[in-house]
Amino acid sequence: MKKKIKNYPVYLLFLFLFLFLISLLAKDGVLREGMAQSERAMREAFSSKVLKHKVNDKVNDQTNDQFNDKEYKWQSKSVNYKYDFNGDGTLETARLEKKDGEDWFYIFGTDGSIRLKQKLHRLGSGSWAYKIKVVELSSNPKRSARLLLLYYYQGNYRLLNFRGSSLVYFITIDNHNWDTIFISTFSSL
Repeated sequence: MKKKIKNYPVYLLFLFLFLFLISLLAKDGVLREGMAQSERAMREAFSSKVLKHKVNDKVNDQTNDQFNDKEYKWQSKSVNYKYDFNGDGTLETARLEKKDGEDWFYIFGTDGSIRLKQKLHRLGSGSWAYKIKVVELSSNPKRSARLLLLYYYQGNYRLLNFRGSSLVYFITIDNHNWDTIFISTFSSL
């Protein structure tokens, strides 16, 4: 014999109340920090172009060895972009990495040593750096300054109302000297 639920409308009321409270928490930002990976990052991780490494490339994989204080289980690396970031005539290498849901930006010197290691502030899934621009602030040879602009999309968040934001990272290098490197962020766009 089937047992009838006597207070069926009361159960529905509690269910709707529970779902309403969850939606309020998601809207106010309590649940907005997403930990899911974007589909693009997963495809890049399992595609052959990410897994191929050049043997003669001077940039070694120090990013996993002594420079991290925790061990990552999942990691995806972008291709290496070569550019003269500090204006001394030699090409440095930039690379973006995703490690267990964290986004990192690296600049390597010509000898393969890490010149800059910056964790990017991610808010949700689908985060990626979409533009890098180098601006010459001063062309005076005695007092040169360069500005590296890193445009970074922080990802999608908010369950009910779609929301996404971007940051601009300002990286300055004075007088071709890596010791004078300074990084700051601009508020969300």
